Amino acid sequence: EATFPASKSICSFGSGLQAPWVLPVSSSSCSQLQHHLWPCRAATMTTPDARLGINNNASLATRWINNNVSLSDNKYADGTTVRPIVLRSTRVGGRFQGWSFGAGFFCASPCDFFVFSVFIATNGGAYENGESPPLTSSGPQVVWSASRASPVRENATIELTGHGHLVLRDADGRTVWSSGTSGKSVAGMEITKHGNLVMFDQKNAIVWQSFDHPTDSLVPGQSLTEGMRLTANTSATNSTENQFYVTVLRDGLYGYVESTPPQLYFSYPPVKSNKTVTDPTKVTFQNGNLSIILESPKKPYHDSQITVFYYGIVDYLMLPLSQFSQYMRLESDGHLRLYQ
Repeated sequence: EATFPASKSICSFGSGLQAPWVLPVSSSSCSQLQHHLWPCRAATMTTPDARLGINNNASLATRWINNNVSLSDNKYADGTTVRPIVLRSTRVGGRFQGWSFGAGFFCASPCDFFVFSVFIATNGGAYENGESPPLTSSGPQVVWSASRASPVRENATIELTGHGHLVLRDADGRTVWSSGTSGKSVAGMEITKHGNLVMFDQKNAIVWQSFDHPTDSLVPGQSLTEGMRLTANTSATNSTENQFYVTVLRDGLYGYVESTPPQLYFSYPPVKSNKTVTDPTKVTFQNGNLSIILESPKKPYHDSQITVFYYGIVDYLMLPLSQFSQYMRLESDGHLRLYQ
């Protein structure tokens, strides 16, 4: 049976937040998996982080330089530093909830190198007066990064070109990473309320999004579709990939150790479904569950004077509900952990 033992506290995101819950990675069965419909959750409201003077979106032909003159330098007690280029604080019912999603340059102490990242940053409490609270001493948590194996230095640049191409260059001008969106009618970029870095066109349709290129973490509302994977970092301070990865295959979620051939160390659901349709399998993280959608629910239809309902095949791993920010991370030891 899968269990959820409370592990040693690794991080905290402000007052009242506890961390983490652990999803043990093993071949044991999980009796808490049930067949249900994927529930809908109420969306939260968001605003730009006006107090820091940082918008939640950016226009074309904008270039940011990774230094404390060009960008706001936010230092934390644990030695980490973030320099946001876009930032979005979250509120529910007009009340700020104590965290922000941002995208920008991140470094861990001693800050010799930076990665361009999406991160969760803790705010200084919940405010009701329409003003975003300041960032506090609790260190930010990276949930996505570009080219994590190739960190950049002081004075590196990130540019959203006039042709809609997001390009990361090191201080010497060498291109480290790019979005591959040049000529695809990109009109702008934003960080969404779910922590998704998005480039959109004139009709607000998504052209590129960080959710399609996961690294080692998931945030609520994010999915892994068939063929996608999470790959663990080497350590908490080394963002290069190690040998553990979790991927979605046709009949579920699998964990492997990279080798020749890859070594399976984890899979679920333990009872495999007789999947008959060609829908790609999808694993979605929501507040309260991790769902494995093998066959999507269908709209009701009429057949011989009766209404037919098809609820699909969805396995749920139930997780603790939280009113605070959450994320799941595949750690360097191969465990998939839930933090809040």
